[in-house]
Amino acid sequence: MTSKNRHDFSLDVDLQDIHIVTPTVREEDVVGRDDDKMKIIKLLFEMETEKNIGIIPIVGVGGLGKTTLAQQVIKDSKVKDHFEPIMWVDVPKVFHVESVVKEIINPGVKDERKMHQLQNDLEEKIKGKQYLLVLDDVWGIENREKWLELETLLRDGASGSRIIVTTRDEKIAHIINGPEGLAHFLGTLDEEKSWSLFKKLAFMQGQEPNDRNLVDIGKEIMNKCGGIPLVIRTIASMLYSINHEKWSSFKEKELSMVSAYYENVIPILKLSYDHLPAQLKHCFGYCSLFPKNYVFSVGRLINLWMSQGFIKLSNDHNQCFEDMGYQYFQDLLYRSFFEVVEIDDDSSKVTECKMHDCMHDLATSVIGTKGLILSPKDEKIDKRTRHVSLCFTLEPLQVQALLVNAKKIRTIFYGGYYETGMLEKSILKCKFLRTLNLQRSRLKIIPDVIGKLKHLRYLDLSRNFMKALPNSITRLQNLQTLNVSYCENLQEIPSGITKMFNLRHLHIESDSDNTLHGMPGGLDQLTNLQRLSLLPQGSLRKQQNNESFFLHHISNLKTLDMIDIDDLQHLPDGLKSFTCLQKLRISRCSKLESLSPGLNHLTSLQRLEIRFCDNLEMSNGGSDATIPWQRFQSLSVLSLYGLPKLVALPEGLQQLTTLQEIEIFKCKNLEFLLEYVINLKKLSVVYCPKLKSLPEGIGSLETLEIRRCDPILLERCRDDIGDYWPLICNINQLILSPVEEEEEHSRGEKVILFEESIPTNSESFFDHLSKLKDLTFSRIEDLQHLPDGLKRLTSLEYLMIEDCSKLQSLSPGLYHLTSLKQLYIFDCEEVEMMPNDDGSDAIMWQHLQSLSVLTLWGLPKLVALPQGLQQLTTLQQINISECENLEAVLENISNLKSLKKLVIENCPKLKSLPEGIDCLTSLETLIIERCPILLERCREDKGDYWPKISHIKQLELEPIKEEQQKIDPQEESSSSKTRGLFNFAKIFKH
Repeated sequence: MTSKNRHDFSLDVDLQDIHIVTPTVREEDVVGRDDDKMKIIKLLFEMETEKNIGIIPIVGVGGLGKTTLAQQVIKDSKVKDHFEPIMWVDVPKVFHVESVVKEIINPGVKDERKMHQLQNDLEEKIKGKQYLLVLDDVWGIENREKWLELETLLRDGASGSRIIVTTRDEKIAHIINGPEGLAHFLGTLDEEKSWSLFKKLAFMQGQEPNDRNLVDIGKEIMNKCGGIPLVIRTIASMLYSINHEKWSSFKEKELSMVSAYYENVIPILKLSYDHLPAQLKHCFGYCSLFPKNYVFSVGRLINLWMSQGFIKLSNDHNQCFEDMGYQYFQDLLYRSFFEVVEIDDDSSKVTECKMHDCMHDLATSVIGTKGLILSPKDEKIDKRTRHVSLCFTLEPLQVQALLVNAKKIRTIFYGGYYETGMLEKSILKCKFLRTLNLQRSRLKIIPDVIGKLKHLRYLDLSRNFMKALPNSITRLQNLQTLNVSYCENLQEIPSGITKMFNLRHLHIESDSDNTLHGMPGGLDQLTNLQRLSLLPQGSLRKQQNNESFFLHHISNLKTLDMIDIDDLQHLPDGLKSFTCLQKLRISRCSKLESLSPGLNHLTSLQRLEIRFCDNLEMSNGGSDATIPWQRFQSLSVLSLYGLPKLVALPEGLQQLTTLQEIEIFKCKNLEFLLEYVINLKKLSVVYCPKLKSLPEGIGSLETLEIRRCDPILLERCRDDIGDYWPLICNINQLILSPVEEEEEHSRGEKVILFEESIPTNSESFFDHLSKLKDLTFSRIEDLQHLPDGLKRLTSLEYLMIEDCSKLQSLSPGLYHLTSLKQLYIFDCEEVEMMPNDDGSDAIMWQHLQSLSVLTLWGLPKLVALPQGLQQLTTLQQINISECENLEAVLENISNLKSLKKLVIENCPKLKSLPEGIDCLTSLETLIIERCPILLERCREDKGDYWPKISHIKQLELEPIKEEQQKIDPQEESSSSKTRGLFNFAKIFKH
């Protein structure tokens, strides 16, 4: 949005004093929250709690419908019959226990009494009763004590009493139930549900029109709403009164340019902003300088906040700006201002994030003219502007003209082409700059005058073409971050850099060999340096095995990565200069055989990670036997990935009382861990197929994860026969699974078995997957029938089977999947689905009373669909494609009262449609393509089926086109790839 637009639409107005009323939504207008409603109701009745009350926080950004969902829950007849009394409190902005209690006792009535007078009335209202209390829109609970003050007063109710808390702040859910405790996170609506809500409000009678162009425009507009019900309601309701001819121009607008959106949505979102501390408000508003859908590096974002002075340290002298900055980020994340994009597996910290478009609009509105994204349409900058992001299409002369009156600019982001002379005349004249980003500006020379920017704290010159940095750059004594990564012509770093005492982050990364001669000596003088990012490949990395590199390195460095060092056979003694090193990561050093002698000196180490070092044994004999593990009294995390020569962990680790966490992954020859562990809290062992035993002392663990290890070990951990079970049964988080986490959804809901072999005892294999919702069998060559062990999968909703060349029968496994909603079978050459003589196939299909989608693709032996499908009244969609010998679908589908869509493609022998298709009023879509015999019978002019199908709303009848009869091999390959992507896209459902 430009500065002019912002004034036009009054985006600088102060919303602080606007009174927000959450709109009431009629029950029939609530769309897409049935699953959420049922989950909450199920929790109300089934959740286990040690106290007599159970608390269910509902967490989500403003506008998702938390209040509406809670209203729907308490209106449910089962809930109303079970709980008495049911109470609702609109919690004040400032959380005050006395105020909440007054609202519980006498809603909406002014009460001057004090707490000691109120307690008797509260006790009388709830004592001995199984009540349900909704605390709606909770803010401002800073600590556990404040919450317990209220909870203690509410414990007089009968066992089974429940409290629902709606909040925008995940931190409040953590305060109430703990960081690992129960919370229901309300997400955005998916595309299908969003469209259901949109068309209900945007079109007459809520019916989708026949005009496909209008529908497509509507869906484009709907996608701008980002799945937030409040936004969809606002925009769709406004469109209802707009002439359809004007929709096309409307779709080109940003939502923030629409008055209804700004008046109805932004104030709701701004409530969250108003509750932020001042420093977080600055951090959030600053993010408006980036475009929508931008993926932030969290580390970089924190560095930018630091450069502007937004991050304030407390009196704790052990704190650093980076840690405090991450706390700021977490606070914003918990309040739903950010969305997680990527999490670091090792530290569990968020490394990348993004903003929902609505949050970006909010950031833009609250920062006002202080921060602007400028484009060629802008002619000047407001004198109050402090931060600008210059569009790369701006010419240097335009930039110069825009900045002529910008005397107090503190931030400039620019990524356009710039000549050195113009740089001096414009950007480098902004003497109050704290942040300057000139990445990708194709600069060949950095002017000396840059050294005059004495306030500069953040300088990004990455991806430019200069051969050297000017010596004047070392006069930037306030500089905290310097980034010269991917400057492939850069030959040297000025030696005076060692005098830049405030430098905290130095980035010199590269994709390939480069011309950089080396690093200057004396870097140990940079006592504030927190991060040094070096080249992942190239000359400098290859020199890292040299003693001299380490001797001249940085004594206070806390993190060191040693990656792709081809000739590294042992850790050099020069590592002894790293006296403050806390984290060491060694990865892909294929010749590394020993951690000695270098590791011997790193006794301050807190985290040691070693990955994919093919020759490292870490044996209890040999040179590594001399490592004094007992001296590593700060080591808390040991992470070992992909070490094929690792047979056992070093015995010395047993003595470490500080060791909290051990992670071992894909060490295929690991046979033994340790004899015992002392204070270990987490043990994770994944894909170690020879491991058969666990150490003594595992009963004190908080988390034990064993995946894809020797089946003997999993048997020993079973709750019915395992000898380890008495030792591990009380572990708080116990994960025992025959598959890897990558094959499982983050909450244990999805597994992909790819080129696996299902063991004979399939019940044992599936025993730990009772909560599984999503299962894929892919390319399992010895799978001839679906195993009986699938009966353990009582929650399975989605099953996909693809490229299982020997699969013949879906029995007996399919028989048990009563919760199955979607079944997909692709490219299984032997599957016939023929009826059994005893009629058991009909019985099998009748058990699938939840099945709504059936897709069959590439089944050459399929002649007809099983007749048992005729009884599945839940079926909504049938897709059949590439079944070359299919002759009949079903005899009769008149019982399929829910069927909405039938798709049949490329089944050349198919001659008929099922009986009853003409009286199936639910059928909205019929698509028949490349089925020549059947299509002939469906022709509008003479086909005998035409009278039976002409009433169907969406009817697509496509014969084989001449140009398709001879398919180019490349096109066929492309088509195959596209279908493959489509298949796998269906796996990753929300």
